[in-house]
Amino acid sequence: MLRQDDMLEMLSLSRETFRYWRGKLPPLSMRGQGHKARYSTGDLLALKCVIALIQEHGQSISAVRRVAVPLFEACRHEHWEALRDKGLLISYMNGTATPACSILDRPIDARDSDDFVRAGLFITVIERDLHAETIDTDRVPHVNTDTLKEAPHESGQ
Repeated sequence: MLRQDDMLEMLSLSRETFRYWRGKLPPLSMRGQGHKARYSTGDLLALKCVIALIQEHGQSISAVRRVAVPLFEACRHEHWEALRDKGLLISYMNGTATPACSILDRPIDARDSDDFVRAGLFITVIERDLHAETIDTDRVPHVNTDTLKEAPHESGQ
């Protein structure tokens, strides 16, 4: 589980924006507030999708609210291996977020009002960022094992 500050840093999302979204998106409001709130990697993926819907597709937070529950459920409950090579088709009319067959192409049967986000690409970015957070090689000191050999023991003559 991720702390709120860690998640916001990974998303490059301001605390003020997140607070506003938390008030608008039911799946976030149920997580609690402040330092005690913990978020899953599925929440992180869903928020990457929310950011894409707002920034790349021009949707409002009110529009995203209509699909927030199914979007967060898909990102929290789908196994990431199943989503790795897929996108999510967001249907505002039906209030659904459904895994699509391909990560590259918008499904043929999608309506003009539907949005398509490449969830699989976001998974790759999240995994890279999580791995970098866990193992930051710049902070891990290099240990030369040659210097760990025991010094010869001097006998007291």
